[in-house]
Amino acid sequence: MAHVKTSSSAHWKEPALVGGVSWAIQLLLMGPCLNGRFFCDDWQFLLADPCRMIGQAFLVPSPYDLYRPLQLLAIAASQCWLGPGTLPIHLLVALFHAVTCVIVWRVTQAWVGSRLAAWLAVAMLSVSQLSITAVAGNDTLSLVMGTWAGVLAFWLLSSGSRYSGILSLAALLIALLSKESSIGYSVGLICWGAWRAVDPRTRATGLLVSTGALALTVVYLLWRGHVTGWTPGLDPNPGFQFGPQVITHLAMLLLPMFLPSSTTWTFLTVQSGHRLLPALALLASIACWLVVLRSAALQVGTRRSGALLALSVSGLIAVLPLRRVSELYAYAALPGLAILFGVAVFGLMARHDRRRLLVGLAVVLWLAGQAFFASEKAVQMYANGESAAVLARGVRAAAATWPHGAKVVMVDDVDPRTQYSLFRMTGGRLLPPEEVARVAGRTDISAVFAPASCVVGADTAIVLLGYARGQVRSRTLASASADTLTLGAIKALALGP
Repeated sequence: MAHVKTSSSAHWKEPALVGGVSWAIQLLLMGPCLNGRFFCDDWQFLLADPCRMIGQAFLVPSPYDLYRPLQLLAIAASQCWLGPGTLPIHLLVALFHAVTCVIVWRVTQAWVGSRLAAWLAVAMLSVSQLSITAVAGNDTLSLVMGTWAGVLAFWLLSSGSRYSGILSLAALLIALLSKESSIGYSVGLICWGAWRAVDPRTRATGLLVSTGALALTVVYLLWRGHVTGWTPGLDPNPGFQFGPQVITHLAMLLLPMFLPSSTTWTFLTVQSGHRLLPALALLASIACWLVVLRSAALQVGTRRSGALLALSVSGLIAVLPLRRVSELYAYAALPGLAILFGVAVFGLMARHDRRRLLVGLAVVLWLAGQAFFASEKAVQMYANGESAAVLARGVRAAAATWPHGAKVVMVDDVDPRTQYSLFRMTGGRLLPPEEVARVAGRTDISAVFAPASCVVGADTAIVLLGYARGQVRSRTLASASADTLTLGAIKALALGP
């Protein structure tokens, strides 16, 4: 990466224009999501005492025993001073996204010397439907801020300034305190620093960055383990493992960047259960990216193209082994891939005069399609919040009839993996078990999902809570009658006809 040499008058005006346009595009695409309601695991960020949490953000775990103090601090401050709405956080997330676009613009223009290439990269990052899922989320500040800080760390290191190494490490620290998956940037900086240490001219900075990033990451993991109460690692649940799902996840995260179709269709197709589909989808996405890499390498060289690809991969290192991935995770790879996209498309247009109009038309149609699907995704996320509010009201009304100390068994006959991936949610994904007691205003009850083991042998009264067609239905059973119920019977009783 490199910095752009500009005149003093353009030193801030052009970046401000890029940032302003990117910010405005995100606000337009988000639409009603700007003040969307809480749903799914967002409920955890509706803080009971936000003002108190401001002083504890770095000392306590974030929801779900994660450690994301910067996001927790921002949300606590927003709710303490501005109320429980999500508008301030959405504006802040869009701002971090806009600043990331400015870095992408500067790097692309510096390498290619073309404003067209720089604006193509910014356009790809701004309208991608994989961007909107991250930017429009209620609890995704950690991802967008962590990505911005990770990209900033690489950009600062490439500047060659006297304090580039120290500033790069400071940006890495911000990334780590934003989101756990930013540890991938640590790996990237350690490797890049070691590579720069081979050259006598950059040896001091390279050694500083490689050893500093390693030490910083170790200290971060130890402190994170101390705060959250579990052994240092990347994920507190057994869902973190290496296996065939890595291929599926790569296909789901990379292929939608090129297809002129909704990510919903892509994810459902890849997850349809056919063994060959993930592999074929991954091969198709690799083929597309090879074309992009070849065009970019012809324009800026193999080394720079490889560096951008490495930057993109480092943003995904920590999420690919997870048991489930959401499309929003692809956001961490988008800045580097957007630069590759802008450079590659500009190279195609520059090398083929006769095809310039055709390539330009194809890019315009692709960007328009991405913007359309991004807007559609934002509308769906808004609908999720509205549906969650309806279900919450239904649960509060039904809870008045539940006996003291009841175990609430939630029934939701859907595929939670698909809903998690696409943010197209219903039922228990909108209002999960851990939120039922709080929404119901009942501290004496507990709630779980509906495996049969949750019902058999219960010592207290059982409430079967079902979500059907946007309505809440609950039936109270005696523990003795629950012993004979199969899972199918539980669903029939709770969901009704």
